[in-house]
Order: sequence, then C-alpha cells, then structure tokens
Amino acid sequence: MSVVLFLSLISMTVGLETGIGVPVSGLYGDVSSVQSLNLFFSRSLGVCSVELAGGIQNYRAKYDQYSLEDYTFLAGLSYRAKPVEFITRLGPSFLRRSLADAEEKGWVMSYELGLGLPARFEKIEIAPVVSYRGLNDLSGSAGMMYLTLRLGYVL
Repeated sequence: MSVVLFLSLISMTVGLETGIGVPVSGLYGDVSSVQSLNLFFSRSLGVCSVELAGGIQNYRAKYDQYSLEDYTFLAGLSYRAKPVEFITRLGPSFLRRSLADAEEKGWVMSYELGLGLPARFEKIEIAPVVSYRGLNDLSGSAGMMYLTLRLGYVL
C-alpha cells in the first residue's frame, strides 16, 4: 500500500525533446537554423502539468567562424485540452557566442509558447510540438520557431 502511495506522489513523465528551428526575429543575418536537445520532467495535476526542462540549443551560423550556443533551464505549465496541449515555459539561459577570437557570454531570459499533439501508448508518450522560443536580454530580443518531437516515459 505504501509503495502505491509513494509512486502516485512521484508520478511524473521523464523524457527528451529534440527539434529544429528557424529564426523569425532578431537573428536573420547571423543564424540559418537551430538544433535543440532538452531533458524534461513533467508532473501531471489533472488537466495541467508542471514542467521543468533543461538543455542546449546549437545555432547553425551562416559564417564558418561564428558560433552561438544557448544553455537553458525552463519551468512552466502545460494544459491539456483534448486533442492538443498548450505549453508555456519561462526561465534563464546562458548564451555564449564567438566570432573568430572574440567571445561574448551572459545571461538572458527565455520563454517558450507551444502547441502539441500528444499521444500515449501504455507508458510511452509521444508528441510533435510547434513552438516559439524567445530570448530577451532587455536591450534586444530574438525568436525562433521550432518543430520538436517529445518522447517521454511515464514513471
């Protein structure tokens, strides 16, 4: 009985999100595409879920010597309204970019708004997600549209 109660208290989904994105604001001249890999944890609370996600976004530059990476930690909520899921996340990101020998790094604020189509098979959850992820450092902003695949396992 206590094992069942314990498992119901920690009942969560753990998984990976991987996707590709294109810049839609702020990065037109420097970046052609973005690859993303995130680890996420989601705790279901009925129709809403609390989510934590962390990962890396690697921006593919139009120039050989230009490099841009984003290490992100996001927290947020997702709301299921069958058959779709609305995802909102907010959190800090550590951004590092370099051009030849010059390097610039610092903290920015990230936010994500997404729409997914989740499907669940036994304990496996699969969801294609279309999302917008924005970066803002109070002096400028940038945004990317992502097509992501979420693969999760329900504990």
